[in-house]
Amino acid sequence: MVNLRNKNKSQSRRRKTKDNPHRQQLGLHHFNRVSEVISPYSHEYCDMIYKKALDYIETIGFRNFPSINTKTIKIDDNYTGIPSNLVMESLTKSCQDIVFGDKIIGKNAHKTYIAPSVKASLFYDYEAKNFRAAGKDDIDQAIKLINHYDICDFATLFSECDTVTYHTIADQTQKPLLLSSDDIDTIRNVKKCHHPVMLMFHITAPPMRFSQRECKQLQEYCEEGINSNHAILLMHKIQIGATASANLEHAVIQAFAENLASYYIARHYAPAAKILCGYHINATDLRNGLITSAGAEHALIQGLLCRLHHYLNLPIAISLAHSNSKTPDYQAALEKSQSLHTLLQHRCDMIINAAGNIAGVFAASLQALVCDCDMLYQYLRLCHGIFSQSGNHQQEMGQALQQQYYFLGLSQTLDAMKNQFYYSQIADTIHPELWTKFGGLDTHALTDFIKNDIINKDINDDR
Repeated sequence: MVNLRNKNKSQSRRRKTKDNPHRQQLGLHHFNRVSEVISPYSHEYCDMIYKKALDYIETIGFRNFPSINTKTIKIDDNYTGIPSNLVMESLTKSCQDIVFGDKIIGKNAHKTYIAPSVKASLFYDYEAKNFRAAGKDDIDQAIKLINHYDICDFATLFSECDTVTYHTIADQTQKPLLLSSDDIDTIRNVKKCHHPVMLMFHITAPPMRFSQRECKQLQEYCEEGINSNHAILLMHKIQIGATASANLEHAVIQAFAENLASYYIARHYAPAAKILCGYHINATDLRNGLITSAGAEHALIQGLLCRLHHYLNLPIAISLAHSNSKTPDYQAALEKSQSLHTLLQHRCDMIINAAGNIAGVFAASLQALVCDCDMLYQYLRLCHGIFSQSGNHQQEMGQALQQQYYFLGLSQTLDAMKNQFYYSQIADTIHPELWTKFGGLDTHALTDFIKNDIINKDINDDR
């Protein structure tokens, strides 16, 4: 049975019933978990992958291994490893849901959290049809859109973040922040914010090896998490495709093992830290050598990673597939929807980069943010299921029969249309003549119109 979120507990400051009354009646605020997992991966297959990952753990090397009180394995003159049994013993003791502000991330949450993207450096200019450096107005408008959509659980700020930009975002939203920065000084300034904050640490080590610099950075992130009571997201980048060292199955085994090992190290640095494991997948296209971030293979790997983490009751965050499309078009919708449907079906605990990015991970688009949020609402409706409505259906049917099967206007029909349907702001359902009369707006133009309407409304409300 689908666990429906109590809409009366929502603390959102944004308009729900004013713009879309049916959303509140449907409970369209968060992704609730589906009851059954539709997956190509059997329990036996996941068990096999899990056991192979244990063997991989003992070949993962840490350079200048941190001084922690544990038994180690000498891999070579420069790298030291960890016995897999110690990693698994640690996991059995520490695997638990993460309490993050007023949110619970993990098995007992029965929901998937959504974090959109705000690329702090490069924005798509809809009017000029090109990419340019982001300005303060771009960041301000992005945060207004994120505040508007109650489906967005986090306000996310990605790379090239400086302290000024960070505080610009923190001052304009009440939502928890997911912050990504390689600058530890910027990270330390986060403690000045009263929002719940999750720090994203990118693990970009060569296969099976962690440098001294990465070990030190991981320690600094964990210590800052403890000092400032922030959660830590260990974001592991998986490389597949033409330049990868292994096939898809082995890539999953390797990434899973590396993340478990880094999780163990992080736990020793900061036993009380709130640590979440995450993954981002990149593929090198054999045809042109370029990095792609979306495709059916990405979705297949994402589903398997979710199964493996739930096998251990270990919460997981996964980056939604990044379409390489430069506009919110068919390609973007197809590639993102493959990933989104898989992550929801496999009960991913948190989806990051869930809305707003285009051109892979290189740029943000306000129009894409609008389009993606509309798609998220539609997938939420798909996960919500069909639920029964109270009322005297037999009496309503009798009235309909007296009207020669004319149902339009009956309270039963009207209530069902209001309460059980999600009406997309973007999907085109009008007659061709009306579409022409209203200006013939395509998806790009319509999302830009909706974006401007939301921002202008927020400006007027502020006044």
